[in-house]
Amino acid sequence: MCNDCKERKFAYARGYALWEYNPSTKKIIAEFKYGGRRDYTDFLVSELAYHMSDMLKNIKPDVIVPVPLHKSRLRRRGFNQAEIIAEGISRKTGIRLMNDVIIRKKKTSPQKELDDNERNKNLKDAFVIDVDNLKKYQYIKSALIIDDIYTTGSTIDACAALLKKEGIESFFAVLCIGKGY
Repeated sequence: MCNDCKERKFAYARGYALWEYNPSTKKIIAEFKYGGRRDYTDFLVSELAYHMSDMLKNIKPDVIVPVPLHKSRLRRRGFNQAEIIAEGISRKTGIRLMNDVIIRKKKTSPQKELDDNERNKNLKDAFVIDVDNLKKYQYIKSALIIDDIYTTGSTIDACAALLKKEGIESFFAVLCIGKGY
């Protein structure tokens, strides 16, 4: 259990991180996310799927949910790294991808530029549930939220809180986790 989870409550039940966020993993993620190194995808997905396989057997999520990007950031970057990872995990595990229910409606500042309190304020009302699309997934009881980096948990917690309001228990998986605040 990470220090953040020992100190405060989150909307998600628990999660998994493949690596600690350190200079080596920071370089890998930056090259993947900003440097056009999409060729890292197979390696990152394979490692994450392999190492979290026991957790997946225990939690048995009904769907995999990538953290969405705002449409302007998606246009600028050209892809959503969380969605690429989620698609790969979905293919490897056979767990259905649900990438049309949580919508990022508010353009936010990059979380990496903010402290813990600013991150929470930045994400206030940033995400919404598309209730029409949610109707397609009435059987869902649990979801695995996918993102690239967990620093304070603010982004994943915001998504998990929305799902929790809909009666869906959330878990998360990320490539890297920071040391918290």
